[in-house]
Amino acid sequence: MGKTTSRPIISYESAIKRLTPSEVKRIEAGFERLGVKGELRRSEFRTGFLNAVVGAPVPVELSEALFNSFDTSRSGKVTVQEFISGLAVLRTGSPEEKLQLLFNVYDADRDQQLSDRDLRRFAQALGDSHGSSKERSLDTALRAFAAEGQSVNYKRFAEWARKYIDSPLVAWLFSIEQRLAEEFVEPG
Repeated sequence: MGKTTSRPIISYESAIKRLTPSEVKRIEAGFERLGVKGELRRSEFRTGFLNAVVGAPVPVELSEALFNSFDTSRSGKVTVQEFISGLAVLRTGSPEEKLQLLFNVYDADRDQQLSDRDLRRFAQALGDSHGSSKERSLDTALRAFAAEGQSVNYKRFAEWARKYIDSPLVAWLFSIEQRLAEEFVEPG
């Protein structure tokens, strides 16, 4: 039985068309610094890329899941092409493409279905202060998601995510987009 792969949200060819040539060069240079033998391992992805872009430690669960969604070959390592494709979705992707990426992040077993249990795992990583408005927002979003049914496909997930776009379960991905935009500002 062979290793299964998943299709990237956008192809490498499409990704390099969406990014400017200078952005592609900066990404490739950063990848070269972080990667080992042309591949990015989980630890470098988290500490060298995510933590640097976000500016604070990213919960392991989120880092691992985002890494897995970039690793479309399921090799346990991210190639420069996979990295550029994933970053292009984060940086220039449509809201629909970003929601597909978010769905892929939460769909750890890649069965194209999510349960409230899948999301609860990430909610625990995102919620850090009891009684806070952030925690209340997570609880409200999780209750609404659980009401969608035992198993939710992408279409129903996307409808839910649009309603709860400000929930930490959705907003974290869009905040990475904002941080990347700041990273890619050309020096004046």
